[in-house]
Amino acid sequence: MMLKDCLYVLLALLLLQECQKRELGIEIPYDGDKLVIFSELNPDRVVSLYLNQTYPPTGRFTTKQGLAGAEVDLLENGIFKERLTYSDSGIYVSKMDLKAKVGSFYSFKVKLSGYPDADSQPVEIPQGVLNSKVALGKDTIPSTFTGEVARKLEVEWADVESRRNYYVVGIDGEYKNQFLLVNTFIIGKDGEVEDGCSFRRNRNRFVFQDVCFPLQKIKTNFGIAPNGFLQGLNNGFGNARRDTDAYKISIANISGSYFRWLQDELQPEDIFLAFQTPQNRFSNVNNGYGIVLASNTTTFWLSAK
Repeated sequence: MMLKDCLYVLLALLLLQECQKRELGIEIPYDGDKLVIFSELNPDRVVSLYLNQTYPPTGRFTTKQGLAGAEVDLLENGIFKERLTYSDSGIYVSKMDLKAKVGSFYSFKVKLSGYPDADSQPVEIPQGVLNSKVALGKDTIPSTFTGEVARKLEVEWADVESRRNYYVVGIDGEYKNQFLLVNTFIIGKDGEVEDGCSFRRNRNRFVFQDVCFPLQKIKTNFGIAPNGFLQGLNNGFGNARRDTDAYKISIANISGSYFRWLQDELQPEDIFLAFQTPQNRFSNVNNGYGIVLASNTTTFWLSAK
């Protein structure tokens, strides 16, 4: 065996030794099973809530699709409004087909045997965006994505002056009634760079706060690809590329808690967790975990032809 081969064998043995399982002697804290609540309230949707629980960070356990048998009470402006009805897979819905009203405050109280009672902090339903406009250019422009071109999309709306506001612009493509993920960027800005005015999240969601737009008008130019990737298992997880038939543009006025939750949305995953200090995720649930969000969305459909 040559010296070079011996060195490879020695290195492999050393790595094998280092990869052996060891007891670290560190106890990971866990304060017991607690309820986890998720709900997004919007004037266009019937009120619903998803309920699950926390799980210990170590040991053996079986995850659940959701928790049934809970008492889920909805409060409007601090007054009991309705007890939601269990549907399936941890989802509770309003049997009165109740929709949240703009300007009202909503919260939940949740009780389930075996868990501490949990409740959410009130969130106000914001009004919809004002004087919103969208326009799609016909000519192509250079793209920040290598080897691609884009079309210019102008998005504009007026800010509500009476309060501090936060907004999310969502951009989706459509091909034969199927969702297309289209490459999208803000013209003149590196999409991966976050600042105090705007940042980007999953599925082409761009988040803004109005403090950066003193003229009470928010206008942003996007570049969007003329084609995109079909999503889902049957489409090879984005390997099928198709020309876009239409674009769905949504502009949402969101609550302050929604903005805080989106700020924390990008968490380290997999091996990167080993190099990160523990990350706190924003929650407005008392004696439990999760989030109750509020939004009001205006949607436009633009033909890509």
